[in-house]
Amino acid sequence: MARRAGPEQKAQKADDARRYRERHLDRVREAQRRWREAHPGWWRKYAGTERERRQRAEWHATHREERQARRRERYAANPAKFIEAARRYQVKVVAATVERVDYAAIIVRDRGLCGICGDAVPPEEMSFDHIVPVSRGGDHSMANVQLAHLVCNKRKGNRRPADLEAIVRILGGRSL
Repeated sequence: MARRAGPEQKAQKADDARRYRERHLDRVREAQRRWREAHPGWWRKYAGTERERRQRAEWHATHREERQARRRERYAANPAKFIEAARRYQVKVVAATVERVDYAAIIVRDRGLCGICGDAVPPEEMSFDHIVPVSRGGDHSMANVQLAHLVCNKRKGNRRPADLEAIVRILGGRSL
């Protein structure tokens, strides 16, 4: 009987595939283009008939408020899930590495201290900061996320640690 791959093997395989795609982007895109040419219209079996597509679009248009209310309810039930999904999407847009981030583990790792100012962070002021901002090429990973006060995080903006050190030197030792 064949053994099934465990989570570690699956994660390793996915990581290997991601690295291959990164290194051979042109080759992958060319293979995808050739496949699409060889299989025209493959998506039709997933999209349904033209009539079904029209009905779906019409339903979405007429039930907009209902859909938004359901989304708000799901968000209220689990805001961390939506925030994580938004961060993953943002990172994918800039083509950075995306990994699941365990925020509870970050709080324990950082011992409840702000990574920017070093003071204790009460739960109501808690936020998470990308050390190297995603917009500056940083990854969304455990190693690049730190606990921070919301105020400190907003003041930091999308500056890198080196930028912050230069600003502190200019301000004569005073923090932002």
